[in-house]
Amino acid sequence: RSHPLRFSEIVGHARVVQWLARIASEGRGPGAYLLYGPEGAGKTSLASAFVAALACRRRSAQGEACGVCEACRAVAAGRHPDVTWVEPAADADGIGIDQVRRLRNWLGMSATSDWGKAAIIQQADRMSLQAANALLKTLEEPPGPAAIVLLARDLQAIPETIQSRCQRFFVGPVPAPVLARALASRLGLDDDEAHTRAVLAGGLPGRALDPSGSAVAAWRQRAMEWIEQAVQGSPRELIGLARDAERAGPHEVDAQFQAMIWLWRDVAAWGWVRRADCLIDLGLSDRVVAVGRQVDPARAVDALETLLTARRMLAEYTHPRLVLHWAWMTLRRARAGPASRTGRPRRSA
Repeated sequence: RSHPLRFSEIVGHARVVQWLARIASEGRGPGAYLLYGPEGAGKTSLASAFVAALACRRRSAQGEACGVCEACRAVAAGRHPDVTWVEPAADADGIGIDQVRRLRNWLGMSATSDWGKAAIIQQADRMSLQAANALLKTLEEPPGPAAIVLLARDLQAIPETIQSRCQRFFVGPVPAPVLARALASRLGLDDDEAHTRAVLAGGLPGRALDPSGSAVAAWRQRAMEWIEQAVQGSPRELIGLARDAERAGPHEVDAQFQAMIWLWRDVAAWGWVRRADCLIDLGLSDRVVAVGRQVDPARAVDALETLLTARRMLAEYTHPRLVLHWAWMTLRRARAGPASRTGRPRRSA
């Protein structure tokens, strides 16, 4: 697994790093930990660095793994006998009870290390109810000393009984200046490109630190196409566009909505001041300006509010098709006539 093994490699999250490093330095590893926040924020990186710090034979007094000893190399290669990862199977809807039972059996076996064992549960918010109940029993009656780290996007999907038995850490977006400095240092980007990528990635290192920039670039291009189609398309074409977005999957749609939000911000900004130097995404400035010439800036702000609302509603598990259809039909109004407020789709029961 190509995740950082040292806390010093983590971009942002200084407070979480401080807490986890202190836990490792004081030898208080065994226990339950819940890292939650948006995908790409750095939860997996933090968990990897934490587990490496617990396993490292030459850990610093500050709780930092050395990154080069045999234990660190074994963690990095995914072959440390006392470290395991649990994640939904490719053909499953989530983590099932059999996976949690196997985890409990594994935790009950003797550890090869004096610090115990470590389990990282990815997408813990996708556990079945039976799996969650089995995990609760494991947290209440651990079969052996172990650090159990749960990673989740949606805190509300984790039963309160499990939350209450974990130390919880919110892992959110990194401030754009902090992420931009990391991009400039690690990828050799100039300041403008680093800032643009940090902003368009929503402050999420997992999105921004792709060396090729292909992920963010693809989101930017697709988001720009969505904006152009929203302004120019017929109602029938927009319904097809909403269906395409629904098929793309929730994480990809969220990333592209984030990119669209910043692009609509640029459309609105250009409409108000008519200057390209106010734009964030300079790489798409010609297309942003072309849309800006068709849209009143006040209506662009209204479109921006629609996207922000739709993104929140999708995150709250409102019916995606209903939200996407509403969003695109509302965005279409940006091109002509005063924007009228319409009823928002109701949340599904």
